[in-house]
Amino acid sequence: MKKRVVFLCAALILAVGLTACGEVSNKSQKSENKKDEQNVSENKESKDSDEDAKYSPIVAKDVKVADSEYPYQIKVNRAQNCITVYTLDKDEEYTVPVRSLICSTGGELIPTGTFQLGETVEWQMLPNGDFGRYVTRLIDNVVIRSVSYKAQSEDSLDVDSYNCLGDTIEDSSIVLGEADAQWIAENCPDGTQVEVYDNNDEAGPLGKPLARLISDKITWDPTNTNSENAWYVPVSFFGVEDKIVEKGKTPDLLEGITAKDKYGKDLTASIKVYGEVNINKAGDYKINYSCENSNGEKREIESVVTVVDDSEEKQPATSVQPENTPQPTTAPQATIEPQITLTPETASAAPTLSAAVPATASDSDASTTVITTITTVEEVDEEPPTITFTAKSAIVSSIKEDYLRNRIRVTDYGSGVDDVYINVCRIPDDGSYVVIYEVFDHAGNSSCVSETVYLQ
Repeated sequence: MKKRVVFLCAALILAVGLTACGEVSNKSQKSENKKDEQNVSENKESKDSDEDAKYSPIVAKDVKVADSEYPYQIKVNRAQNCITVYTLDKDEEYTVPVRSLICSTGGELIPTGTFQLGETVEWQMLPNGDFGRYVTRLIDNVVIRSVSYKAQSEDSLDVDSYNCLGDTIEDSSIVLGEADAQWIAENCPDGTQVEVYDNNDEAGPLGKPLARLISDKITWDPTNTNSENAWYVPVSFFGVEDKIVEKGKTPDLLEGITAKDKYGKDLTASIKVYGEVNINKAGDYKINYSCENSNGEKREIESVVTVVDDSEEKQPATSVQPENTPQPTTAPQATIEPQITLTPETASAAPTLSAAVPATASDSDASTTVITTITTVEEVDEEPPTITFTAKSAIVSSIKEDYLRNRIRVTDYGSGVDDVYINVCRIPDDGSYVVIYEVFDHAGNSSCVSETVYLQ
């Protein structure tokens, strides 16, 4: 049974405080489930594997969710700002961990104890004029909700609210990324049991997902799977382009192609190619590249392979002159100026020049004027920008975007650099940060590199 999500007018206001980041202690995570040791062992093994995602949510593998009116129990570790969702074991007790979610809580503003979920509203205005999404009432003025938005719109994210995930805040809310808040709203019905507790040493059996800092240029929650969300890209492909191959030769469809997830993790080994190319028949063939990230989210991208037959003889163009052409007494002496037309779509690009040029008439063919058309075609930029690290040390004095931008040099010999995007991921275990640099040129080519830095 799914929770009923309703729309509430913005005039209704919950009594929740203004959001502000605070301090929280991040420690290594340990397994604590004593009733299902085999399951915990598998989950911890999954948690420690480099092949598994460390970001919210961390989902346990091979867990069968109980077929029950209340299939889940939610446990909120207030001290660690981490939620673990459990399902029922064979003894009808909530001991089997299903997923771990990173959150922000108001610390002592959130009472400890056992409560039940109330009704969910899709949008709710907050006291400071911001909005929360998928707001589920817990007790009195305490709610579980998404990060804040500056308006009742998915593209108005409050970046500071998102960047506080994993920290203690001054708010009587339990705040999650939008996708996690939506999952609770849609999968945990009214009456689902919620336990709020403190444990400074252990976040939960699945561990605490890592926090990720995002640029203030981002206007959507990166976890929002809406197709209009340009910031939600579960998999990025690099090097995919149309190919031309000679008839009879087998192309290497994976040559030069790589893939990464939205955190910069290499997924190249997981790329799959679908489609058929008949190398014995000239023509265009569509193929698809597919890749999944560690959470099972898939992305596909299309390319075209053109098989050409170079053995086919090309027919020369022929020019037919009409008979009985009236012959003027004097060859025309007209000057035709080149015509250049710029449309709004092409005004910023190099124009295509078509010039009509009169040929010089000789004495023997003074009666004929030959018009030759000369066309200059703009060269297509297919080379991605180059990113070079200029900083010699991994120690940084700031993790702000303007500071980090100076650690790289971007070179592009084609259409020019369009924009540089920088994402920062905080690693709680050792205090380091993973910085991901992604650069686009005006032709849409991109490059992506990452580094690990330590804040001084």
